[in-house]
Amino acid sequence: MTPRPNRDQILHGACFELRWSWLLAIGILGLVAVVDILVDEEDEPRLAWPPPAPGNLSESEYAFWRQVVPSPEQDGDRIVLRAATTELPQMLEHMWLDQRKLEERLADIPTESDIESAREAVADFFAKAGSQFPLDAGQLPPHLLLVEDAALDRHWQDSNMDEAWLSFHRAHSKALGILRLSRVGFDRSGRTALAWIDYIRGPLSGWGELALYRREGTRWTRRRVFVDWVY
Repeated sequence: MTPRPNRDQILHGACFELRWSWLLAIGILGLVAVVDILVDEEDEPRLAWPPPAPGNLSESEYAFWRQVVPSPEQDGDRIVLRAATTELPQMLEHMWLDQRKLEERLADIPTESDIESAREAVADFFAKAGSQFPLDAGQLPPHLLLVEDAALDRHWQDSNMDEAWLSFHRAHSKALGILRLSRVGFDRSGRTALAWIDYIRGPLSGWGELALYRREGTRWTRRRVFVDWVY
């Protein structure tokens, strides 16, 4: 005959089963919590910055340039615009200015939020500005006359600068000078922008700058100039 368990043995067995039940329940709850955390992390959107650069200029870039480009001095005057954006990073390296050095120059901007916006605009600018992109004349003011680089460079095959400019003006009699634009880098909000522009009007007349802009409402205003030249 099998001996019947006494009272102490029954209590010991019950406690053992209860302890393992609690451990199993705690383990299941912990596993559920980990799964919830992983699901939440996967569901949370992750914004990469800068975003992938589009193959052509965005409407935001054209809207920026429509406001920022110089206007003609008289009705009927034209400004020749190089028909593709300029490649900036290599040119800036000749000025001892790359993305890292430019970001270092943001440190004295008054507020941390403005520094972060400027840093995003710088990152977007360098992501876009490494290649040339064609410009669309229909998206720009009518006083701008788009001309291909090859057609413009032919005037400067002669080393004599005065003769080169005479050749240019014979081909474009109403043109005041030659404008060159870059891609435009924006922050996430689209209210901070970084861009390059230069405008040459003759052998001893021209200017250019790399500047940070801020949009208030629909108006862009220059806030800081990082590189500029005038002659």
